[in-house]
Amino acid sequence: MTQVIRGYKTALRPTKVQEELFIKACGIARFAYNWGLERNNNVYLWNQLPHPPLKYESAIDQHRILNSRKANDYPWMYEVSKCAPQEALRDLGSAFHNFLTRRDRFRWPSFKSRHGAKQSFTLTGAVRVKHRMIHLPTFGWVKLKERGYLPARSHLANYGYVTASSAGRACR
Repeated sequence: MTQVIRGYKTALRPTKVQEELFIKACGIARFAYNWGLERNNNVYLWNQLPHPPLKYESAIDQHRILNSRKANDYPWMYEVSKCAPQEALRDLGSAFHNFLTRRDRFRWPSFKSRHGAKQSFTLTGAVRVKHRMIHLPTFGWVKLKERGYLPARSHLANYGYVTASSAGRACR
């Protein structure tokens, strides 16, 4: 028997405080992605010189380094969920893996812009759904624009990935 994994796309009605947190989370995810990309660009440039080549850092290694520097250099990153930079670095890691293994199909990853087409971040963890609300980690209960669209049954809504994007104009 084949298991089908469903994805749901819905619009949210966040409060002003939640909307500010969404904007901060988008910015932190973008910062982490660009920070990791700059580190990988430096490794790439170093490897072009006649030196012993360096290995590219994995997403886990970059996340450890970013966490060790967070308290002193980037204390503003504590304002949102730890998942936003972690998932951004994971996305960067998969982009680099795709580029390095299949150069004929994938380009070198590019920097994310604040004015880009899609500002987004990803949350992981326990997601609960009620009648017209969804509970997101670190954001609390957020109202939904539609009623009854997301299933509220516990076996469907216990764990999941949530990607908030600027399509709803929450992330600027």
